[in-house]
Amino acid sequence: MENPPAALALLPDDLLADILTRLAPRDLAMALGVCKAWRAVIDAHRLLRVDLLPFSLGGIFINFNGQVFSEYFFEPSTTPAISSMSDYVPHSPWIWRQVESHCNGLLLLSENYVVNPATRWWAQLPTPLCPELSNKFSYRNYLVFDPILSPHYEVFSVPHIRYHGLTEESEWPPSSCTLQVFSSRTGGWEERLFVREGEDAEMVSDMFLESAVYYRRTLYVYYSTPRIILRISLLDGKYRAIKPPSDTQIDEALALGKSKDGVYLASLDITVLRIWVLRESCGQTEWLLKYRADLKWKLREKLGSSWVLQDVNYYDKYNRLAIRKEEPRVKARAETDVGPFYILGFHPFQDVVFLSRSLRWGLAYHLTSSKLQYLGYLYPTEYNNSSEGEDILDAYPYTPCWM
Repeated sequence: MENPPAALALLPDDLLADILTRLAPRDLAMALGVCKAWRAVIDAHRLLRVDLLPFSLGGIFINFNGQVFSEYFFEPSTTPAISSMSDYVPHSPWIWRQVESHCNGLLLLSENYVVNPATRWWAQLPTPLCPELSNKFSYRNYLVFDPILSPHYEVFSVPHIRYHGLTEESEWPPSSCTLQVFSSRTGGWEERLFVREGEDAEMVSDMFLESAVYYRRTLYVYYSTPRIILRISLLDGKYRAIKPPSDTQIDEALALGKSKDGVYLASLDITVLRIWVLRESCGQTEWLLKYRADLKWKLREKLGSSWVLQDVNYYDKYNRLAIRKEEPRVKARAETDVGPFYILGFHPFQDVVFLSRSLRWGLAYHLTSSKLQYLGYLYPTEYNNSSEGEDILDAYPYTPCWM
């Protein structure tokens, strides 16, 4: 480590600590590497509250088809209680409050509410500007938030499905695109131009946006139609289209996410699970196959059953807490042996992919050890009475931020 400036070296620890508290979290983290004396002051005064940052998995928010609120699937013994009902946010009975995006502890709910469920903070976004392509597309909004870099967040409005009745083909992604971006720093929406680089665009007549992840100042958005991933750089205002691995089939379910080694892509063909990691170097991208497993041979591992579903939709319907009875272990094991798998997402800090089986059981497949762990029963109470049809629409592994 280099020595700090002589003048700062003469400061008493308390005064130095007072100066360091004025740094942003990212700068404070960099100050740890200046010298041993500074690290000792930062650690002794607990200036960098790592325990407040989104560095641990809290649980998984799950959107079930036909449910008003997202459900929260978590392990009570290790995670503080967090309500997925968002009852601290103003709402009417006919307004849904499902999660539409998650980034480092913040959630974007329907009706453009940004919330922190750990601290129960919330804010509603103003109405966005009229998008450049509003006469052709609907839009989906995605959060961008990194408390290490800044306490402020942004919301990107990304073109989604084309309106019915438009069947002519058009170039996608276009050579340039103006996105609407909300900044909590300014409190308003602004237009931001992004220019395409790399491969030529395709001619498409339809498009459908599935999901997005934020990693290292870049937003990755996955379109299932056409099957491309847009890499949108927030640093230089450029974006490129990345195709999925060439050996993926059109009928395979794909899931985009991030984990310990960066941006991941999972494919699931009935029971065969494959995991790729995106490698980027000198403007080039490549998908590297990291894991492959046939899940049907993994279903006889030890039953864990330590996670629970919060069941807030049942509570909201009957105005009382739902008390779930423990499922018999023999029955539980049998239920997991039938029905399709569904990818719930990736563990943000470990090589683990979360799955559901038959909409009944949550599972964690540990990629490095090839072990499939039963987590718990995640089927909502009285969900079989739903007239909307049983399905999982989206799932979001959640990292609480207590700042």
